[in-house]
Amino acid sequence: MVRFLIITQPRSGSAWFMSSLNSHPRIYCPRHPTLFSKHNLSPFKRFKPGFLQVDKPVSPYYKYRSSSLKRRVAHWLGRDKLIREFLSGLYAENHGTDAVGFKVNYSQINRYPVVVSWIKENDLRIIHLIRSNLLKRLVSHKIANIRDLRHSTRSVETTAVYIDPTILIEDFRRRQNRFARYRKRFADDFKKPFLEVEYESLMADFESEMHRVLEFLEIDDFMPLTSELVKVNPNTLADIVENYDEVKQALAGSEFEPFLY
Repeated sequence: MVRFLIITQPRSGSAWFMSSLNSHPRIYCPRHPTLFSKHNLSPFKRFKPGFLQVDKPVSPYYKYRSSSLKRRVAHWLGRDKLIREFLSGLYAENHGTDAVGFKVNYSQINRYPVVVSWIKENDLRIIHLIRSNLLKRLVSHKIANIRDLRHSTRSVETTAVYIDPTILIEDFRRRQNRFARYRKRFADDFKKPFLEVEYESLMADFESEMHRVLEFLEIDDFMPLTSELVKVNPNTLADIVENYDEVKQALAGSEFEPFLY
């Protein structure tokens, strides 16, 4: 059985990507938010008292560590060991498939460095899912917070957002540097089979890109893959960015000007 881990950042199409993979009968890739997030909540909801929160803890690790008093204590006194046990058990489960995979975000790898150690010690493949258009990723992130909606199976009303144009170039360069650092880590530190998948390439030629992913996962049964999720921000940036002209002016002449289109 091939075991894989998707490493990405929020609003990069991971839920759609995972649900598409999971539609293949030989792949188990459940659409968890991530392995280590505590709540599936917007930043605003996190500040509400627990008794006012409608959402429940959803991540596999949070459920695992909360399932008994022994594990709750172990999380505080011996978290690294508990995480190793959690990951080993997660991938050891027999799902009746030929490939099993889950997802973590960059921030969770930084917060739980034992995950990197566990990856290096085990037979795992890495899929690096990126969204190259960082302006569209930023807009998607802001709209998701406003709507308090990350994914949907039906179309939703258009939501407009304001983007601070003064921070864009510095933020985009920082995020591109992060992409580069992780590529280097995969090659020099993780030393595991590695495939980079770009959200934009998936949108442009889904069938060809997913064929490449299936080959990486050693699945030779190529078939149409589907997702119940729909794109929640199908409008152009000019339609959903309130100060689009300011943003356009800020990026004009820079290496990020193509992000506008």
